[in-house]
Amino acid sequence: MSSLPELHIRRFVTEEGETLHRLMHDTIRTVAVGLYTPAQVAAWAPDPGSAAWRLQGERLFSSLLHSVSLVAEAGGAPVGFGTITAAGFLDYLYVHHAVGRRGVGSRLLDALEDAARQAGAGAITTHASLLLRPLLERRGFSVRERREVLVSGVPLVNFLMRKDLGVGNRPAYPV
Repeated sequence: MSSLPELHIRRFVTEEGETLHRLMHDTIRTVAVGLYTPAQVAAWAPDPGSAAWRLQGERLFSSLLHSVSLVAEAGGAPVGFGTITAAGFLDYLYVHHAVGRRGVGSRLLDALEDAARQAGAGAITTHASLLLRPLLERRGFSVRERREVLVSGVPLVNFLMRKDLGVGNRPAYPV
């Protein structure tokens, strides 16, 4: 495994929305293969240019614009990103498959947790994939519910997870 150039966590800039969408897509198409069926992977990471791809990109961009959105950058390029709302909902957390298991996700999660604390969130909640669940469990999140959701008509398993932050008086979404 080659070493990772120095990692910087910074705020998202609007011009990189498409780059982050592609990072998410390529990562899903690479690392989800062993955990999800081909149909599930295709639904979660639709073909670029398709209607589902455009809708997914619009949802991602909306989250990037309306949340605390952070980008992990190494060697001048994004290698991961995450979004969290002021209420503590972790909407996205993706790390490029080429730099997985090198602490990028943990560093992003640290910064996103700090943002939630600063906003006064008492907890962080998320709908974690099979891919994300192990990292979150190592980081103190617990599974509250196993869920099956439809993505483009295809059922996918995810988990409602929560981590109490021990600060603030506002409940995290969802309660």
